[in-house]
Amino acid sequence: MQNRPEVGDANAVHTEKKTGHLGKGESAPINEADENVLSWTSKTAEGAAVLVALNLSATSQTASFDMASRGGHGQQARTLLSSFLKAGEAADLSKLVLPPYGSFVGTLKYP
Repeated sequence: MQNRPEVGDANAVHTEKKTGHLGKGESAPINEADENVLSWTSKTAEGAAVLVALNLSATSQTASFDMASRGGHGQQARTLLSSFLKAGEAADLSKLVLPPYGSFVGTLKYP
């Protein structure tokens, strides 16, 4: 049985519509060699950024994102929307475990 969105998820979608992290700025693929997890970052001109990670496989996948090499700070993101974490939860980007067909969108810290 798949997780159903929670109230916090609706708030995250509202926040995203208000801030526009996914719809503005530049996007860049990340971890392009990973055949199971499609991921990218999206960054606005103001410096706000998100990481999007989608597990396209029927098995759990552990993805590792080196945000320092992309100018980010820290290895954590705050969950905006996810199929397996609640909105607002911290996510460890050094070992993000995505369930089968799982999705994650989280805010990143940049200078």
